[in-house]
Amino acid sequence: MSMRSSNRAVPNKRLKLAGGDRSRGSGVFVPWPARTVVRYLRRRAGRPQLKRDPLDSAVNIMTRELALLMVAVPAALAGQGPFTLPGDSLVPGTYTIRICRASCGSLTDSTVLVVGTVVLLLKPVPRRLLSSPIHADYYHPYLNACFDLKTVRPSAYTHAGIFQRGMVGWDRDPRNSLVQFSLYWSPDARYWVKVRATGTELRGHGQSQGYGSGPAVDSVYGWRVGPPDQATCIAAAKE
Repeated sequence: MSMRSSNRAVPNKRLKLAGGDRSRGSGVFVPWPARTVVRYLRRRAGRPQLKRDPLDSAVNIMTRELALLMVAVPAALAGQGPFTLPGDSLVPGTYTIRICRASCGSLTDSTVLVVGTVVLLLKPVPRRLLSSPIHADYYHPYLNACFDLKTVRPSAYTHAGIFQRGMVGWDRDPRNSLVQFSLYWSPDARYWVKVRATGTELRGHGQSQGYGSGPAVDSVYGWRVGPPDQATCIAAAKE
């Protein structure tokens, strides 16, 4: 073997990677850039900032106007309406009542037309306690009274006793302070009772009005037999 062949470089038997023929670069080593850490500085604490609603001013104006109306309207209407809820402590109670052609005497009096029970409540019965439909006088915006009647002697001259039971409303007549309520109602007729309450008695009159009524005025007398019984009115409201 010649000296020339012995000095030949030993071939590199390592695996040649793809792309080995690419440029080897300048040979300068550039290290990977260090991770950059950004610190956010906390803003100094200040006064809390409220978000502004574009409708804020309009809402405030409406709120102020409603508050003024709530004060002004009741003051303007005070004492005007005849149907303001009465707070008379002498009136509420359960009464046995008689309606007579003349002045009411004994129960055997021949002038007695109708007898029964009338309840005058201190406040209206809640609507949720009443069955539907109810037999009630539509004339009043509230129902704070009721009746349960029985006809003793039918008469063509009075509407009293046509309705045996029903819910009504009582208040005071603004002209004379008499306690008033109805015992019959229809689109063209009515029976009004107007009495003076003493705490133990009801004394006054009843009169038919409208179609089929005459000029006669009945005598009405009642005496208090107990406190106002709401259960009686709940039963009287059933049709």
